[in-house]
Amino acid sequence: DGSSLSGLKLNGTCATTCDITVTTADSTVWYFKPQGDLFVTRDSVIGPRQLLAGTLSESVLKLKFHSEYEDIDVTDLVLNSTGGTAASLDSLELWLDGGTTALATSGGCGSADVLADNNGAPAGAGTGTTAFCFTMDTKQLVIPRGSDVRVNVRSRVKTDVQGAVSANVISIFIDDTRASNDATGTGSVRARGVASSNTLGKNDGDTVAEGEVFIGRTVATA
Repeated sequence: DGSSLSGLKLNGTCATTCDITVTTADSTVWYFKPQGDLFVTRDSVIGPRQLLAGTLSESVLKLKFHSEYEDIDVTDLVLNSTGGTAASLDSLELWLDGGTTALATSGGCGSADVLADNNGAPAGAGTGTTAFCFTMDTKQLVIPRGSDVRVNVRSRVKTDVQGAVSANVISIFIDDTRASNDATGTGSVRARGVASSNTLGKNDGDTVAEGEVFIGRTVATA
């Protein structure tokens, strides 16, 4: 009718007569990150096992991979033996829970900067160690954003003819040294973001996850 509107009802509250209604809503808060993060931990404890020469063993190590903010492609994984050089093992294999085939088999480490001396070996055990390197350049192990992926590590044991030795005690572990360098092959777990295509960095020791790999930790810590 051409008359001026007066009175303001704000979020349902009107002091007198209100011709104008205003409703507000909190806006969505967005946090922008250049890449995701990856957390690698032991999934469960496995008791002692007896390995038979010439066979593929049951799991000798169970790992859990968890990603945040984007899918993470694990490109390199290095496992080490403790208590000795694992001369009786031919290779290690990675299997998904319920998988019918191995997703990756360890190969030579070449000139990669791998752990050569295990100073953290149990008392009385040798400090010698053997590195088992997995190179996964075709997205064999991709961790979906916000998800856990459980991986079983199984060992392929040599025959006695190939050099398997009875009573050889072996344990497998991941060196958690904070390091990551693709050029030198340094770092036990190396990965990149699927969406960002950025290489994840090492754990820098603070409490903020900034596109890093955390080994043995479920949150960002030193």
